[in-house]
Amino acid sequence: MTAEVLLSDLFAAGRVARGRRPRAVVAELDGRLAWVCPGRSSEWFRVTSATPYTLHIFEEATEATWTDRDRRHAGRARRAAAKIAELGERISHDYKGKDLVLVGVLKGAVFFLADLARTLTVPCAIDFMAVTSYGSATDSSGVVRILKDLDHPSRGATS
Repeated sequence: MTAEVLLSDLFAAGRVARGRRPRAVVAELDGRLAWVCPGRSSEWFRVTSATPYTLHIFEEATEATWTDRDRRHAGRARRAAAKIAELGERISHDYKGKDLVLVGVLKGAVFFLADLARTLTVPCAIDFMAVTSYGSATDSSGVVRILKDLDHPSRGATS
């Protein structure tokens, strides 16, 4: 007969942080409990080159666990990705055989520009500018100051 063990005691003995515990998988193997969570596992349950089989478990959200907010966010993300892909296709067509430099304004454009660059089928360079019109105030002064200019000014750019 095996002794009953509380999972909290098992995790405490294994020094598993409370934040990792909800994502842990607990299994019984040969009458012993083993736990596996991201980046850690029971000391005796380590996978080595002598381990004959392993089971890979992937965490995946299902529709049943999604909230309405999750669904709305996923819908917006899909529509945004489709528009970015459409824009990338158009830019690739228009700039085929030409030099292309994507310029983004820090910090807000970073992720958009990265997503756009991944959709392009033509070579491109990426550069960034940092600007402000606020200074130390909370309302815009209407005067734009360049905090970081382009590293490689574009040919034909006017000042």
